[in-house]
Amino acid sequence: MKKQTVFFVIFLIFFIGNSFPQNNVCVLKGSHNNAFTKVKAPSIYLDRNSLGKVATSSFVVDYIYPQPPASAQLAINYAVDIWSYLI
Repeated sequence: MKKQTVFFVIFLIFFIGNSFPQNNVCVLKGSHNNAFTKVKAPSIYLDRNSLGKVATSSFVVDYIYPQPPASAQLAINYAVDIWSYLI
């Protein structure tokens, strides 16, 4: 029983330590291949002006080397704009 408890504690320490990110940096990596995928924005975002909805959060996106193509940056910025209204 004692060995099982020690094993369980060691497992929990290892699992909990590896389950959470170690810093606040989120890295988005892509393949630079266009998948020609389009997802329609949520209706609450599309109707934000008539609903009187304003952005309640803000995000900072830093493009570092190698920078994604301009079309990808436009898509990412559009997604971030949607998130700022939804979150």
